[in-house]
Amino acid sequence: MPGVFAQVKASEGAAKPTPVQRKPPAQQWKPPKNAQPQPNPAVELRRFLDMKPEQREKELAKLPPPRRARVEQQLQKFDDMPAEQRERQLQRLQAMFNLPPERRQAVNQEIQRIKTFAPGAERRKQLYSEEFQQKFSPEEKELIYSQFPVAAPLRQ
Repeated sequence: MPGVFAQVKASEGAAKPTPVQRKPPAQQWKPPKNAQPQPNPAVELRRFLDMKPEQREKELAKLPPPRRARVEQQLQKFDDMPAEQRERQLQRLQAMFNLPPERRQAVNQEIQRIKTFAPGAERRKQLYSEEFQQKFSPEEKELIYSQFPVAAPLRQ
């Protein structure tokens, strides 16, 4: 019986196990309290597109140089589009902005990932995959499909 006694004595001196730390439930992302709300890019682009050239130039001059360059580049792209295509792009931009930040990031990452595949069959395989179908909501899938119209599944 000395073995049992020795085990009890050894366990009495052992450190107590630390309780398991439980993580709080995942919370939805929230901007810092002092953060300004992010402007809606679709609304901002529409506003610039609707301006007369002189007014547009005046408003662009108020922007910091890096932002101004980005906005001018986007405006040029949109100015060059047919009206119907421009409207579809603005609707996509609005739909993307309406997603929660973490879902917007997931959609953008998936678009970038699919772009790494060769156009055609390889991209279609990704868009038809079970993983893709389960990972994204119908609205998110539509946003992704819109970037790959040739590879996207036919919609009824």
